Amino acid sequence: MDVALFASGNAFLDDHKITIYDFYIIDLGLPGVDGVDLIMLIRAQSQAGLIVISGRMGPDAFNAALSAGADMFLNKPVRFDQVLQAIKTVSGRVARGDTGKASWDLVTSAGELHCSSGVVVKLTPLELQILKALTLHGLEGCDRKTLGSELGIEEANATRNLDAAIFRLRKKIESQTKRPAPIRTLHGVGYAITGTVNLK
Repeated sequence: MDVALFASGNAFLDDHKITIYDFYIIDLGLPGVDGVDLIMLIRAQSQAGLIVISGRMGPDAFNAALSAGADMFLNKPVRFDQVLQAIKTVSGRVARGDTGKASWDLVTSAGELHCSSGVVVKLTPLELQILKALTLHGLEGCDRKTLGSELGIEEANATRNLDAAIFRLRKKIESQTKRPAPIRTLHGVGYAITGTVNLK
């Protein structure tokens, strides 16, 4: 295979050949254009395989990359055999035509989140409340104080408790469905739903 290397997002964009590649490996920490923005630019024009290898830690980096369109996120340090396996896995997805995108049904009467892949996630009462509140607020989302008030989380550590609950919910959804959770962080503000979530 032919391989092209770029030292920054800007160098890649200056090459004016975004759509000619069959696979992309992106480091979020390169200079110039932010890695997440670069993923969104690629995804707007291509469904090629795309994995992220990054030293950025934490759920926000993970969710931002996958919400932007990355197929897989690997944390540094990473072994080459892990990279190779990731490429094989994602290449299989591309060959099958599976975009990895999902739509969701929030079945409030059953306390379940149904993924379009067929997986059903059983929710606790608080998890159901969180997803219902975010869905009702729509794609614009809401701030932490408003969300905490609607959920009845108003004690001194409300923000910390809310963040912890949403972190656990994201992890639960992603571990069971193998898809990015339909929740995004509004940095310094709060949270929003992402993608298609239908209330039933």
